[in-house]
Amino acid sequence: MKPDGTPEVVKSWASSGAIVREGWNVLKVEAVGGTFRFHINDTKVWEGNIAAPAAGRVAIAMYRDSSSTGNLLRVDWAKLTVVEPAPGG
Repeated sequence: MKPDGTPEVVKSWASSGAIVREGWNVLKVEAVGGTFRFHINDTKVWEGNIAAPAAGRVAIAMYRDSSSTGNLLRVDWAKLTVVEPAPGG
């Protein structure tokens, strides 16, 4: 999210061969400072940076445009792990 609390898109939708169609997929997002890495089923599908991510707010959402049909985002479970920097690091 932006510092004012409005959502910020980190990565827009993109197709990937790592996605299992009509099956379960595992999405892993690593965020270290402003660097984000997205993995689907243990395959890195994207890495990029944003200038100043807001601390303490995490969300995953599915965007659907007016011409899209049948797309679903089903979440069986989610886990957020906060990794504190090492002292002095």
